[in-house]
Amino acid sequence: MIARLFAYSLAVSIMLIPLYLTVKWVMGGLTFHRLTRLMLTGSIVASLLLPFAAGMIDGLLVHGGSGVTAEAGLPQIGGIAAGPVESGSSWIRIAVWIYAAGLMVFAAREMAGLVSLASIIRSATRWGRWGRWIVVVNEGPERLSPFSFGRYIVVDAADLPGLERTVMVHESAHLDHHHWIDLMLADVATVLCWYCPASWLMRNELSTVHEYEADEAVLLSGAAASDYQKMLIKKAAGSRFPSIACNLTYHSNISKRIKMMLKQKSHPSLRMAAAAALPVMAAGLMMLASPAVANALNAVSEVKVTNNYSSAQEAGSPEVAKDKVYEAVEVPPVFPGGEAGLMMWVAQNLRYPVEAVEKNIQGRVVLSFVVKPDCTVEDVKVIKGADPMLDAEAIRVVKQLKFDKPGYQGGKAVSVWYTVPVTFRLQAPKAKESATAADKK
Repeated sequence: MIARLFAYSLAVSIMLIPLYLTVKWVMGGLTFHRLTRLMLTGSIVASLLLPFAAGMIDGLLVHGGSGVTAEAGLPQIGGIAAGPVESGSSWIRIAVWIYAAGLMVFAAREMAGLVSLASIIRSATRWGRWGRWIVVVNEGPERLSPFSFGRYIVVDAADLPGLERTVMVHESAHLDHHHWIDLMLADVATVLCWYCPASWLMRNELSTVHEYEADEAVLLSGAAASDYQKMLIKKAAGSRFPSIACNLTYHSNISKRIKMMLKQKSHPSLRMAAAAALPVMAAGLMMLASPAVANALNAVSEVKVTNNYSSAQEAGSPEVAKDKVYEAVEVPPVFPGGEAGLMMWVAQNLRYPVEAVEKNIQGRVVLSFVVKPDCTVEDVKVIKGADPMLDAEAIRVVKQLKFDKPGYQGGKAVSVWYTVPVTFRLQAPKAKESATAADKK
């Protein structure tokens, strides 16, 4: 499961990086805060969803590897791996473990922030209402700069006597525009892709745009820009809540916000620059669908992070457990002609079900089975199915496999788990005719 999640996060990162650079390039410095926010949020959503459009489901990609492409109407075979997929790929296992550790750390950090925020809101005193928003007051030992989350605006008790109207307008703007939802979505991306700088930069950029939008609301309410800017500098002295809450002085670089307030409005025609994100999304989708990227992500998603060796092997003994089915062995089973021969044999014997062709059913079937010491195949199981018709055809062919050599452990022939992914894909307009003809034969 964690390997699949890592593969998915890699796909998300592949989308995030070019999208962030595009938004930063085309919208940086412009005063279209709402449009910039829409692009940033849309980029995060697209990055989280487009891997599924490219065929990633449950962390597996519906693509063949660099195998043989059969005639139209027949399946494409690829990505066949002997034993556990991680054989010879220990570095992938290490990367998965590092990712898992980071994921737990950042997920725990996020949860701690949410718990702390909820604790402040729950224990604070309800002071009154500003429009339809409930205001709560922090009376803890640490002084906080005003912030907002959900339907709450939190201010420090010490600020109540001289609470300025601009503070409430600013925080109310955050709540009116539901900025906290954007930040929660961005935090999902940063936790999932904690190793990717683009996820953190996207999150920071989104927070900046939120402040620009709230600052703009204050100025549109009639507040004097100079007075409001002085207030921001004054409030920056308070502690800021490090969470998904929207802080009045979240950014230490207040000067950046002040410069944006004084900046001349961008010409409306420059909004067209936002269209640059569309071809970038299309290019990212094509990249995810490319065989090279698909194969790499498959290698990650299908890796096993543990090995089921016998206790004798773990102790360094050459003894082999009787009747044990190994997931990793010293010498994997060999099919006549090697892996290429196995791919070719499966490609020549598979027949695309006619009904599946008529209904345009495609997909990827991942099978696992045991190669016995006598080179026969048994215990064929579907790890990931595509459709009952395709699953049944893949099982039928795999059951007919006859290996040339069994797997060896400690110099003895043993039973070994073997994994074969098979992709059924209609590749030509005449696929239906070819499948029908093959079925008649």
